[in-house]
Amino acid sequence: MKIIVIFCTLLISLNSFSIFNETYSLETQYRQLIRFAKQADQKPVLSDWEGWFTGRCFFYNSPQVAAATLMTMNEVDTPDSGPLFPDESLYKVISFVDPDYKADFYDHLTSSESSQIQRLLDRHLPQLPLLKSKESFYSQERHFGLELKISQYEDYLIVLSYVTDEGDPQGRFPRKKVYQACYYFST
Repeated sequence: MKIIVIFCTLLISLNSFSIFNETYSLETQYRQLIRFAKQADQKPVLSDWEGWFTGRCFFYNSPQVAAATLMTMNEVDTPDSGPLFPDESLYKVISFVDPDYKADFYDHLTSSESSQIQRLLDRHLPQLPLLKSKESFYSQERHFGLELKISQYEDYLIVLSYVTDEGDPQGRFPRKKVYQACYYFST
């Protein structure tokens, strides 16, 4: 009886592998969004992102589970501050992130759902901080205990959120790590 030993070497790259000519990614959506944000070659122009945009968010503790998200951005009227302070556009941005709904929930809103959201926005928009921009979107902004880094990758707006000390005084969330990675798009 002969025993034949066959050594097989399975090589898997860190980012993807192939079985029967199908390629599969080992990198989570959360990690990919962080990588896309670093590779982004342009800053988004605010006027291109006015209105409502649907998207998906991925959290550091569930990096492959998409949460439904909706972002709205509206330009607000600015007072004339005179020649020392030239006019700059001011925007208010709000996003809803809801892991309890299907990830595509905001992709197909009915007119009734849109009206309910608009009423909610009308009630809360005046309390939101103003975002300033002359020609391009802010790259870093702090509000509601989050530090946001925003970039544009191809036709997608990517928002990386970091929890600040003010937003988490008990230290429940990791520092200097992206808490949630979201991307937005037109439907």
